[in-house]
Amino acid sequence: MTQKVKRGLISIVMAAALVISVLAGVLPVQSIKVGAEPDYLTFTAKEDGSSVTVNLNDGTLEYSKGDDAWADYTSNTSVALNNGEAVRFRGDSNSGKQLFSNENKVTISGKVACSGNIMTLLNYNDPDNATMGTYCFYGMFDGCTGLTSAPELPATTLAGNCYSHMFYGCTGLTSAPSLPATTLANDCYNSMFSGCTSLTSSPALPATTLADHCYHYMFTGCTRLTSAPALPATALAASCYRNMFEGCTGLTSAPALPATTLANNCYYNMFLGCTSLTEPPVLPATSLVRLCYNSMFYGCTGLTSAPELPATTLAVNCYSDMFYGCTGLTEAPELPATTLAQNCYKRMFYNCGIKLSETQDPEYNTPYRIPSSGDATEIPKDAVTDMFEGTHGSFTGTPDINKTYYIHKEAAVTYTKVEAKAATYEAAGNSEYYIGSDGNYYTYDGTNYTLIKENSWIIPKLTPLMQVDTNSSNGVDVNICAPLPKDEDINNYSIKFGDTVQPFSACSTVVIDGTTYYLVKVTCPAKNMADEYAYAVLKNNVAQEGANGTVSVRGYADTVIKGDYTNPVKKICRAMLAYGASAQTYFGHNITDLANSNNSTGEGADYSGVTIPEDEFDKTSLNTALEEAEAPVEYVGMSLTFKHDTYISLAFKVKRGTQDEAVTYVNNSFTLGGKAVLAEKNGTKFVVIRTEGIPVKSLLNDIALGFGGTDYTVNAKQYMTLANAGTNENLKNVCKALYNYYTCVTEQ
Repeated sequence: MTQKVKRGLISIVMAAALVISVLAGVLPVQSIKVGAEPDYLTFTAKEDGSSVTVNLNDGTLEYSKGDDAWADYTSNTSVALNNGEAVRFRGDSNSGKQLFSNENKVTISGKVACSGNIMTLLNYNDPDNATMGTYCFYGMFDGCTGLTSAPELPATTLAGNCYSHMFYGCTGLTSAPSLPATTLANDCYNSMFSGCTSLTSSPALPATTLADHCYHYMFTGCTRLTSAPALPATALAASCYRNMFEGCTGLTSAPALPATTLANNCYYNMFLGCTSLTEPPVLPATSLVRLCYNSMFYGCTGLTSAPELPATTLAVNCYSDMFYGCTGLTEAPELPATTLAQNCYKRMFYNCGIKLSETQDPEYNTPYRIPSSGDATEIPKDAVTDMFEGTHGSFTGTPDINKTYYIHKEAAVTYTKVEAKAATYEAAGNSEYYIGSDGNYYTYDGTNYTLIKENSWIIPKLTPLMQVDTNSSNGVDVNICAPLPKDEDINNYSIKFGDTVQPFSACSTVVIDGTTYYLVKVTCPAKNMADEYAYAVLKNNVAQEGANGTVSVRGYADTVIKGDYTNPVKKICRAMLAYGASAQTYFGHNITDLANSNNSTGEGADYSGVTIPEDEFDKTSLNTALEEAEAPVEYVGMSLTFKHDTYISLAFKVKRGTQDEAVTYVNNSFTLGGKAVLAEKNGTKFVVIRTEGIPVKSLLNDIALGFGGTDYTVNAKQYMTLANAGTNENLKNVCKALYNYYTCVTEQ
């Protein structure tokens, strides 16, 4: 379900999908900093009822809420914040201290954004030279699911575990702060963003000199992360990238890994469970170390090829479990090393898609041996144990060294192009795609074929949209919007809506989701909201199949009320239908099928609790001024028109002279809303002037009636006050329903 934004204008695809919008209309004001005040660590609430609690492990802080003076902060004290309110924190003697720990951390309720320089917690007088202690910010925001943004982390020299677990489990965090540090320390980023399931991008990691465990578990479980940062280091440290992207199921590409000097466990489990990863990075190292590639691509079910593995110097468990569970992998890379190591290839291709046979035949036709050339003279313990266990050929399990096997290679896929075809009103279209000889479907960008899901190329048949404009001064405007089929002549198309037939070429246009629609408008008075309006898209005056039928304001509103839309939008629709139903009752139109008959409960069904603000037109002052001016008319009353346009009528009785003379006098003597009036005769003794149509959102706005240099206030409340004092219950209800509708629209 897609929600678009334009106040008062709601679009509905009549066949299925709906599009609703509400215009925000106001850009945020950007603050300007004056002077050199430090950029203190700041928490700003994004909704009412939020709070921030800072539970310190060591050190002291001051705080300031809003514009309050700075005061000593008592650790573990909750600061309540409503939407837009902020609290700042600072410290001046915390360099070298461990401010947070597993038990001592920040707690947030509601939704809160954090900003400012984290180093102002250590020394706000000189944050650039503040020094982090070991474990300084360890677990600071651990479990803060309401945190929506992170503070600045400008330090370039880090300390052991300084940012470890800092944002662990911050599921509301969508972007990470910049990490400019080039001097790292052991475990500095360990598990920093682990479990940040909303994180979609990663920060740059410019360091080329690494430290033990520096990126260990850094992005584990970041399921929305689609790309990884560059990792430029050429010499690694122990466990530096271990489990770095474990469980990043959205990761589609791996970073380049240029390192040629490895360290124990450096790539251990690096991409474990990255099921969307399709291509591995190049691995140029020729001399390996203990557990360096162990389980590196474990469970990467989308991986379809393995990298070249040029290493000739192996180490204990260097490749063990490397491709375990890579079910999409159908070919094994060459392994040139002739000197093996304990467990070096153990379970390397366990449960992969590889098919291996001991005998050559047309299906198994590509030789494969370990090593790829030459002979291995020594076979350490478990070097190749279960290397091909769980694979899908006639041979599985533990291979013999120096023996030739045969791998099944799929024939090269050929591709048949299906040309793009534009959608019409009568038939779906399709984007260009390719059918592979392997039974799959692909797109082609001129270089690569990319696998796609079946039917993903379908372009649905063209379908008109219905829009309801609640900003109209004419009750409710109903628009039928229709796109022009691609490469068709605009002169061949028209839209029939109600009794109106309008060529596309004469229609106004509106762009929705990047598509231009041609629009025809019909005004629906309040009493007609339950009425059906016929529509059709015509080509050469023939209705297009699937592009004709009937629509109603009630049908549109009922769909919204039952759909996946926000409560304020549903509330407007209920109130709109209630207004329509009360107008039907008042005017006696189709009262056996009221507009809100399908939504008898909710806003507007019961008017007992609706109170209209009272007001009174200053009739006495106006008539006094008219008498003093020896005017030929006197003011006698007002009315509010609900039947079609919503407008206020002011009636004057002819006192002297002719009715035509009275019309001329009123036209020359009065203004309404700052504009000249156009008086009309009413019967034989009255003259009437009217306001322009009033949109529902402007219902209670004051309108100036000008006469003799004086403005008299006119508004709908004045009429509603009179009606509410009367005895016509149906009129009272229609006024209350209209006011309730106004309230719902203006509250959004």
